[in-house]
Amino acid sequence: MGGNDQEEGQQSDQQPVSTDIEDRREPQKASIEIVETDFLLGDSVTAPPDGQIPWITAEVENTTSVAHGWVRTEIRLYDSDDTILESREGYVDYIPANTLWKDYIRYYTETPDRLNRIETRIVDSDPTVDGRVIEDATVISSDMTVDPEGGVDLAVEVDLNGIEPNAVTVIGLFYDDQGRFRGTVSDVDTNPSETVAVSAGTISIRTPPNLETQQVTSHDVVVLDGGV
Repeated sequence: MGGNDQEEGQQSDQQPVSTDIEDRREPQKASIEIVETDFLLGDSVTAPPDGQIPWITAEVENTTSVAHGWVRTEIRLYDSDDTILESREGYVDYIPANTLWKDYIRYYTETPDRLNRIETRIVDSDPTVDGRVIEDATVISSDMTVDPEGGVDLAVEVDLNGIEPNAVTVIGLFYDDQGRFRGTVSDVDTNPSETVAVSAGTISIRTPPNLETQQVTSHDVVVLDGGV
């Protein structure tokens, strides 16, 4: 990255990752759109014996060639009379360029037959990513733990390889067995050293246990100079 060749004696307040001033002042804006909202009946620890509950699927796509910042969605559930049954929220820290985010939302109900239609709305979002990707950062080690209904946990250690940012955001990106993007966790280190170790988890990345090919099986790591 720019700044790795700083001359000895240069002032410490000139951060080596801050040379691309124009990009940092005017980050590129991404665009997202709702692709599909649906529901299916699936297994769950909350389902009655020998029964299933509705799982909502909401798909939001970043249709641009740059990453999108955080997105907050609202999912509204209606019966056949268009009476609202419940609302749920979805959230993701970051959507990579040209990527579709598929979110599963578990809906416990004793009357699943009442559910008739789903509506997804994007209630708030940030089309830009404030921090710049630290391309030279390398992952030393990572450990991912996944439970279909208990969410995901990720511990990561990153080597910044000489980069000296004021703050670092580490984002874990999760994918299912078919390579579909399923969500994120993130953590911020406001006083990073040569290496950064973070851990984060979320219960919002869930999958019906009976859908074997859609379980989260892999992850990637993005390291930002600054925040999302």
